[in-house]
Amino acid sequence: MNYVSPVLSAGAHTLRIRVTGNKNGSSAGTLIEIDRAEVYC
Repeated sequence: MNYVSPVLSAGAHTLRIRVTGNKNGSSAGTLIEIDRAEVYC
């Protein structure tokens, strides 16, 4: 994922995603896939 922010300074930043182990009862699996992320400052 690439993103250029007009607000954050240049340099390394960390995005943490926590998998809780919870899932919808209709779900057959536990795959995590991110197709969009919104960051608010």
